[in-house]
Amino acid sequence: MTNKQRIVTYSASAAVGIAVTVAGMLGYADGAIAGCGGVLLAISALKLFKGYRYETDPAYAKRIDTSNADERLAFLATKAAESTFQLSVILLAVLSLALRPLGANDTANLLGCIMAGQVALYWLSYLFVSKKY
Repeated sequence: MTNKQRIVTYSASAAVGIAVTVAGMLGYADGAIAGCGGVLLAISALKLFKGYRYETDPAYAKRIDTSNADERLAFLATKAAESTFQLSVILLAVLSLALRPLGANDTANLLGCIMAGQVALYWLSYLFVSKKY
């Protein structure tokens, strides 16, 4: 995606964030939904500022381009994602098993389903990536 496409995308998401936040303030949406709109607006504004800085500051643009092409950073990001996934699956399994004797069967079932969904999604993405590469 080019920087101009990112600007359009983040401007549209900022507009959605504003609309959701205003809807929450006027009582048309729940407070949690309005909060999500505010977060969407904040993230979009930060991304737009980052895109503006990329366009106007050549030193910053060069540093970003260099870091995007750095294989070491890509390897570290991959390892961090792998560790996070493994830890989340193990934690969900332990919580699912630990909550059953405490009588929280619904929560344990939900956590087990989330864990199974993560593992299924991992398996599907593994199949996709293995065919692609």
